[in-house]
Amino acid sequence: MLEKYVMTKLLVSVAGGTGGALAMAVLKPKTVLEAFLRGWVGIATPLFITDPVIRWWDLPADTETVVFVAFVTGFVSWFALGALARTLEHWRQTGLLTALDELRNRRK
Repeated sequence: MLEKYVMTKLLVSVAGGTGGALAMAVLKPKTVLEAFLRGWVGIATPLFITDPVIRWWDLPADTETVVFVAFVTGFVSWFALGALARTLEHWRQTGLLTALDELRNRRK
């Protein structure tokens, strides 16, 4: 039982890392640190998200579904962390109040 659990988690990590690596080909990181952090998140996120997603959507728990969901969560987490990093960097450069003013002016 433990061997199956460990192998499933390893498979999920590899699939998530592959999804993150594919996303890196589309949206390249600006720094090595950003690449490392986003790569780590692409591997770690599927470990925690894959099982709840499969249960929430009532998907079959076969190997193909687990790999696909892990791949997608790694891919999406790469882009989500990238968007967050870019937004926080913009806020740091322009100042939070200036960025909030820009956001308010876009809504009008």
